Formats: sequence, C-alpha cells, structure tokens
Amino acid sequence: MNYELPQKLMEAANKVEEIGSLYAEAKALSWLLQEQKKVVLASQMKISECKSAVERETNALCSEVYKNHLEGTKEAIADELRLKAQMSKWEYSFEGYRSLMSLEKMKVNVL
Repeated sequence: MNYELPQKLMEAANKVEEIGSLYAEAKALSWLLQEQKKVVLASQMKISECKSAVERETNALCSEVYKNHLEGTKEAIADELRLKAQMSKWEYSFEGYRSLMSLEKMKVNVL
C-alpha cells in the first residue's frame, strides 16, 4: 500500500479548509464592493455642483473616487476567482487521493 496517500489526503483536506476560508473572505469583500458601487456613485452625484441629474451623473462616473472604487472592485473579484481556482484544485486533489486510497484498499482486500 502507498503510505504517502493518507498524508497527501490530509494535506489536501487542510488546504481546502485554509483556502476555503480565504476564499470566503475574498468573496464577501467582492460582494460588498460590488454592492457599494451605487452608493459611491450616488455620493459623488450628491457632492456635484451641477444642476441637472445628467451632468451630476456624468461627473460622478468620471470622478477619481468612482474610478478607484471600480479598480478596487476589479482587484477584489480577481482575488476571489484566483482563490476559487486554488480551492477547486485542492478539492480535486482530495478526491483523487481518496479514490487512490480506495483502490489501494481494494487491492489489499483482493490479495
């Protein structure tokens, strides 16, 4: 029997837990920033000195504050997706090691 498999299985399980926690935090931040997009836009419109709503919205959309918020949101989404990919990799590794262990157990039982 391959005695490295249980160790690799445990490592994969620990990584799923570790990266899953980081992924959850990144997903929460990503969600928050996406939801705050309208709040940032509205606050920028509110401080605009223009009279018409169209001018206020245009100024808000072009403001550095709004652009920075969008850039931060983009980075948060990218971080979330990178962590999701890492977590999936470790989940697949876990399943692969688990399957190999089952195969090894079957071999032992057959012999």
